[in-house]
Amino acid sequence: MTFLGQGGSVYFTTLISAERYIALCRPFKVRVWCTTKNALFACTAVFALAILTSIPRLFQYKVEKMYLNTTGLNFTDEQNATAWQWSISEPPTSPLYKHLNNTLLIGFRFVLPWIALAVLNILIYLQVLIEFQKILNYFEFNQI
Repeated sequence: MTFLGQGGSVYFTTLISAERYIALCRPFKVRVWCTTKNALFACTAVFALAILTSIPRLFQYKVEKMYLNTTGLNFTDEQNATAWQWSISEPPTSPLYKHLNNTLLIGFRFVLPWIALAVLNILIYLQVLIEFQKILNYFEFNQI
């Protein structure tokens, strides 16, 4: 669940930046692109991508049976209460798993969202700078 939340938050932040870019840099397209239907589709796609990139991590966990007694944990005494615990196992050594894990985790969780956030925010900044320059030019022209 942690990886699902982490991926979802990264992708939703990128999605919000894309919406902000459309609203500020393409104001006449907002009514066409930013509809409820498109928002639901984008949220569903983001959630699906978060689930997809979390799948390799599921193979790193195992469920262990442990036994509880009054003094603490005892992993050999079956006479006491039983509990189950999630624990991290050694990652699989398969080359396919390593490739998928590295590609999905590093590429889709960190590199692509950071590049998208950087590009979108730079474009927003440049658009705001252009509009600010237009305002300054307008006031400068009207004062003379």
